[in-house]
Amino acid sequence: MLKNKVLRVALIVLVPIIVVFFWFYSSFNGNPYMRMMAQSKINQYLEENYPGKEFVLENINFDFKSGMYSATIVSKNDKDIFFTVLADGKMVKYDEYKFKYLEDKEIEKKFIEQIKGMLFSLIKNEIKELERINVEMYIPKGKYSKETNYSKAVDEELKIFIYLHSPNTPKLSQDQFLKKAIRAKELILKNDYRVEYFSCYYMFKQRGDGYSIELYKDELHESYEEIMNTNRVVDYEKLNKSKARRKF
Repeated sequence: MLKNKVLRVALIVLVPIIVVFFWFYSSFNGNPYMRMMAQSKINQYLEENYPGKEFVLENINFDFKSGMYSATIVSKNDKDIFFTVLADGKMVKYDEYKFKYLEDKEIEKKFIEQIKGMLFSLIKNEIKELERINVEMYIPKGKYSKETNYSKAVDEELKIFIYLHSPNTPKLSQDQFLKKAIRAKELILKNDYRVEYFSCYYMFKQRGDGYSIELYKDELHESYEEIMNTNRVVDYEKLNKSKARRKF
């Protein structure tokens, strides 16, 4: 009877300690099962995307900052080729090989500057608060010649970042900001740019005083009402006040 009571007390004390220890360990070192799943996904990804390259997964570690598993990949045939692949237990999220060895950065830079000029002229005509535009895209080597200029025939998708600023006029309301962001997005889509991500950021006089909205590919055709009703506009003034209150 006494033994059973001692055992129950020991379990009550030890189980929470074990759970906390496992949680703490997993937070910094990962879950053994998820590590195995991530390794399997990475090997499958390499076989499907680089057949015949003879890439080998040399080691895999948990990256606690990203919450993903980071694998070092080496080439059997070329000792100078090595790169990182990041994955969770479901899919590969980042492949350094694409950007380190396959990316045509010269053409990318050329296309991006051309796109930024086109978009600025297109949007500035209607939205006077437009300050600048950034664009990201990925171009694989060998797809376009150095003489090629950007046109709608280029089928790579774009990440577009719109920046609005109005320091010398009354601050835009959240409603005004969203209408301008949606109009910018509509102009881009109407002119047949291929977009996978759209972001609009508005700064009034200083950082932390404005709004932002981001839309992914499957959200690009959502209406003003749909976006407003889902509270996806970030109001930085409210956000900062909320953070300040939580400190006290």
